[in-house]
Amino acid sequence: LLKTNQYTTFESLCVKICSTSQRVNSACIYRPPPHANTLFFDQFTTFCHELESLPGELIVCGDFNCPGADHTSIDHRLDELLVSSALMQHVQTPTRIKSSTADGNILDLLISRTSNTPICRDINVNQIGFSDHCVVTFKLSLSVHKPATSVHFKFRKIKQIDLIEFKSLLASSTIYVSPPSSADDYLAQLQVDVTDALDKVAPIQSKTKRISHTAA
Repeated sequence: LLKTNQYTTFESLCVKICSTSQRVNSACIYRPPPHANTLFFDQFTTFCHELESLPGELIVCGDFNCPGADHTSIDHRLDELLVSSALMQHVQTPTRIKSSTADGNILDLLISRTSNTPICRDINVNQIGFSDHCVVTFKLSLSVHKPATSVHFKFRKIKQIDLIEFKSLLASSTIYVSPPSSADDYLAQLQVDVTDALDKVAPIQSKTKRISHTAA
């Protein structure tokens, strides 16, 4: 997806996620401690520009190790970089807890383009027992193109009936020439004779129609 060996201040893994109608370019970042320096922000800026040049949506996540001044913020330099690149950081609660009494820091980030309808939703930060880092989970809002469905139906071209022929067929039918005496037999015979006449002047036709759907 990208040539990432040029970046020396962080590790990255890039993949593309494709549905039938949408593409998401996803990058996972790990920046080891200690505090980030100017070179990291320069390289990460270039990295983001490369991702932005690709077609599709954009997601960057991972352990940035860029805590802010308090437990609910990130490094102000990274924050300014994201704002200037029209990107937003979604994680708002600490993802690393130092101890049971400490507030912790936001180290693990989830970044996407700034949008009225963000591609990331249902974001949760959950503690796990075997690491001092939390797990950040989220869902992707992707447009899914459903396969076209086939609808089969039958019809008669009633509007194209030759009325003279139709009346003639009915006039020579049993229901007209020798109608049954009981109401039930009369109704059954009427249905048979009218159907027979329609089969001759407007035979049943079959048709299949394909219907496509797009759902979010």
